[in-house]
Amino acid sequence: MADVDMRMVIARAIKKADTRYIWEDYSKQADAVIDVLGEHGYRIVPLRPTAEMVKSAKDALEYGRQKPENMLVRIWRTMVDAAP
Repeated sequence: MADVDMRMVIARAIKKADTRYIWEDYSKQADAVIDVLGEHGYRIVPLRPTAEMVKSAKDALEYGRQKPENMLVRIWRTMVDAAP
C-alpha cells in the first residue's frame, strides 16, 4: 500500500461506522484520531517498510560494539521517523 492517505482511510472507517442518515466530511474526526494517537506516542506506519525507511535504517547503523537492544531501538526510531 504505497502512498496511502491514512487520514482518508480513517475518515472512511468513521463514515462507515456512522449509522445516521446524513453523512458529513469525516476528515476532521480522522485528524483528531491521528492527533490523539500522536499525543499518546503512537504513529501510523506501513506494515512493510518503504525503501526510504530501509535506507534510513541502513544509514543509521553504527558499526562496532554496541548492545543489540540499543542498535534495534535506534533503527526502529529512524525507520518510524522516515515513514510516510
